[in-house]
Amino acid sequence: MMKRLLLLAASLLLLAACQVEGEADAEPTPVPTVDMMAIRDQMQLRHQATIPEEYAGLVNPVSATEEVLADGEDIYATYCTVCHGETGMGEGAAGQTLNPVAAPVAQTSQMLGDDYLFWRVSEGGTMDPFNSAMPTWSNTLSEEERWAVITYIQSLGANGAGHNMSDMQHENGMQGMGQGHGNGNGNGNGMGGPP
Repeated sequence: MMKRLLLLAASLLLLAACQVEGEADAEPTPVPTVDMMAIRDQMQLRHQATIPEEYAGLVNPVSATEEVLADGEDIYATYCTVCHGETGMGEGAAGQTLNPVAAPVAQTSQMLGDDYLFWRVSEGGTMDPFNSAMPTWSNTLSEEERWAVITYIQSLGANGAGHNMSDMQHENGMQGMGQGHGNGNGNGNGMGGPP
């Protein structure tokens, strides 16, 4: 019995040595590098763009009534879900194929002012510095409909996917992006004021 165990142990050592030798001869696979700082800077630039004068300082004129939220939800389901996903966290099927991927609006709507959100929904994101596939909705949706969908998106973050983030996730998502809560103070950088 002892002889068999020694033979088995010797065989395993021999196999292990062969495996190590084979790996040592293998050419290492290069790992692609990603400049995370450049990606972060690009994302910050997108959210700190100067809001055009005609949008700067706008404050959402509609209250989050059941009717407004229902209208906003219908509009969101029709036009936004395909990219931004049902929960508003950017998980829509089409949104994942875009470069940049669709924004997690349930989260970002909690950090950006009403003026910035209305500008982006109205004018889209095909222009610099955004260069995204976000279409212009001012030709499709009335002003009232755009405010309704913004109200609904803000409710996703307040009570839905964005709200359920842990404090650490929320703080990490806010680093470098201001601490606004969609108050539309029109400070010109797309960020809301202090909470």
